[in-house]
Amino acid sequence: MTKSDIHSAIKRVLHEAGMHPRHRFGQNFMIEPSSLDAMVQSARIAPDDRVLEIGPGPGNLTQLLAQRAAHVLAVDIDRQLLPAAQASLAGYRNITWLCADALDGKHRLAAVVHDALIKMADGRGVKLVANLPYNIASPLVVILLSLAWRHQRGLPGGVHFQQLTFTVQLEVARRMTATPDNNAYGALTVMIAAMAQARVIRTIPPGHFWPPPQIDSALVEIIPQPDRSAAIADFAFLETFVSQMFSHRRQTIRNALRHSANGSLLGGLTDVANRWLDQRPGELRAEDFVLLANQWQPLAR
Repeated sequence: MTKSDIHSAIKRVLHEAGMHPRHRFGQNFMIEPSSLDAMVQSARIAPDDRVLEIGPGPGNLTQLLAQRAAHVLAVDIDRQLLPAAQASLAGYRNITWLCADALDGKHRLAAVVHDALIKMADGRGVKLVANLPYNIASPLVVILLSLAWRHQRGLPGGVHFQQLTFTVQLEVARRMTATPDNNAYGALTVMIAAMAQARVIRTIPPGHFWPPPQIDSALVEIIPQPDRSAAIADFAFLETFVSQMFSHRRQTIRNALRHSANGSLLGGLTDVANRWLDQRPGELRAEDFVLLANQWQPLAR
């Protein structure tokens, strides 16, 4: 299909729904064939793959996914648009449509989404492929990585995420893939790097979407790494710990730890951890944070 064909198909679905794109839901629909193809190709979808799509909108990406995967779970908050998208793809029997807000707060999936995800996965691997609504992208990625960590540890509710492939604001993509001593480096960077390899596959100009956003976007790939996951003693504690450290990013780790607990606890750290105490959070690598958090957790209880 050409860009014009995709644009017209999206407008037909919206017309059936009696609506226009909604800014509050972050509805900027991808209409550029080359970018859609890049998403699908980067996800390396096999015939037995299970795919999670958050924010399917009119279903133009959903259709491409359903043509390749064993099953697609398409989750959208828009109660008006989702039925129209579902009707337009009624011929596909391997799509589960779920009208729901994907997140329950900042730290977990909505229960109905989590239950549907567990059911679809059925113990198998899952891939996220989505044009993510920009307002939920950062917390959602960390939540999905937490589910991957739980799977690695054999904990209830875990999901074996093989790969996350999604579009996001270019600024956020840079934060997700930054390196230490970079202004974009922060808590989000660390939580992703602690669990996975992340890279920007390509930048995407506003004209590849309709309506065009005011900013550039990027296609990002995140692949969880079992060895990194295994090094994390407690994912939830690591997330809290990293957030606390970066809330004092201009201070040294020593002073940031004193803000978070009794300073006398610093004496319980090993010599390896002590070498980071006079550095600032932006100077530590993700693996340094993991080791430090693993040591700090039993001291701070």
